Amino acid sequence: MPIEYQPVYDEFSAILVLVLAFVYRYELTYDDLGIGHDSFVAQLLERGHRSIAPNDLTEEQGKHLGGWLRGLFDADKEGLNLHETFLLPSLVGGLTWMASHALTQTHQEHEALMQIFHKLIRSAPTSGDAQAMHSTILSIVSARLERCFHTLKQRYPGYSTDVDQLLQAIKPNLQYARSVFPPTSELEQWTTATNNTLASSLRHTVQQLSQWATNASIQPNPPSYTHRQVYASIELLGAFKTLGAIVDEIKAQTDAGNGAAALNIGVTLICAPMIKNSVLPVDWVGSSAPVTHPPRSRLNIREVLKFEFDNAASLVSTDQLAAETIVRLHRRVEAQLAVIAQADLSTANVDLTNVGIVQAPGLSSEFDKAMNDAAAASIAAAGADMTDINKQLQQNIDQSLDLGGAGTTLDLSAMGVDASAGDISADLGNLPDLDLDMGGMGGMGGMGMGMNMEGDDDWGLDFDNM
Repeated sequence: MPIEYQPVYDEFSAILVLVLAFVYRYELTYDDLGIGHDSFVAQLLERGHRSIAPNDLTEEQGKHLGGWLRGLFDADKEGLNLHETFLLPSLVGGLTWMASHALTQTHQEHEALMQIFHKLIRSAPTSGDAQAMHSTILSIVSARLERCFHTLKQRYPGYSTDVDQLLQAIKPNLQYARSVFPPTSELEQWTTATNNTLASSLRHTVQQLSQWATNASIQPNPPSYTHRQVYASIELLGAFKTLGAIVDEIKAQTDAGNGAAALNIGVTLICAPMIKNSVLPVDWVGSSAPVTHPPRSRLNIREVLKFEFDNAASLVSTDQLAAETIVRLHRRVEAQLAVIAQADLSTANVDLTNVGIVQAPGLSSEFDKAMNDAAAASIAAAGADMTDINKQLQQNIDQSLDLGGAGTTLDLSAMGVDASAGDISADLGNLPDLDLDMGGMGGMGGMGMGMNMEGDDDWGLDFDNM
């Protein structure tokens, strides 16, 4: 490469690393960036880590590869160094490919791969700019490298010392991504305890939140919670098993006297927005810029709950409490989403600077009575057609809340809500602040590197018994 072009290449490489860092930190896609699928950046993001057989290269690609190899190994010249600033961005795709290739069990190249890993990871460039770029690149690929190294350590104990050195080298670069999905360490924390699975861990979370909600005056500090646990459960176990865990714990808490609180927790988990298959539309808060709605790839948890509700009558003979719980949960979820849709929260001016929670006087008891009456009506009509059951459920709810008469309205004045003005601003400040980590809801792209399950043993974990 002519030396006069060096600053230009270095500047381009720095800009490219900046784009990659932003994309990988927030797990964005080229659609989120607003660029076309055939642009250079889009191709780099989608296919930059994939290997291409020599016979599949285009003529232009073959010329570029040949020139690069000559520059790398030409003994008459200094040769190229992978720690050159303008070459550093290629390490993102290169290390990503190596991490996937190292996990395949169809080759015997582990010794060579370990040497390359040590050379590229533990040997930092000498110049200041190159060092900063190298550190950023390691942060970009650190999560994938960590999973790869843990798996290699389990499979090949002979490389244990080498792997430990690599894990120590990338340790400062971990926890870089701001993802809704959990890192490996957090997932292991939920699943490695004796007789513990992801489903039982989710049940334990619902239990803790329910007991805290019931005894908030005695236990002012809320239990630890992250919505990443729900995302991981839906992605790894599926929406049916995730809903089953929530329903089972609501049943258990109902027997323990915490049924109302557990039901509220379940409704909150189901109605929360998601980056895909969301039950609610997701918009940028405070921004007029258009946003791509969450993609749909499978039934969301609300739709699964509707399916279970339609078949609740068949559960009566085997598990009556489960049937009652599904009916109550479904009716409460639909009522919650109906209120949100009617209020049009996507355009409402909601002040969230100081949010707490209060219970509207009289509303909860009336609504709980409506849910109980609705469930009783459904169970009593177990042998009837589900269409008739739904009509009876709605009639009971309307009568209990007095929402069925012409011209009647629900009085929300006790909550400080002015529905006529279209502005919802409730006094929510009496209970302790509940700091719930929703797992980085900003920057909602695809699954990205956090949950890509396509590679062989990509996570390095056994999910068969979850």
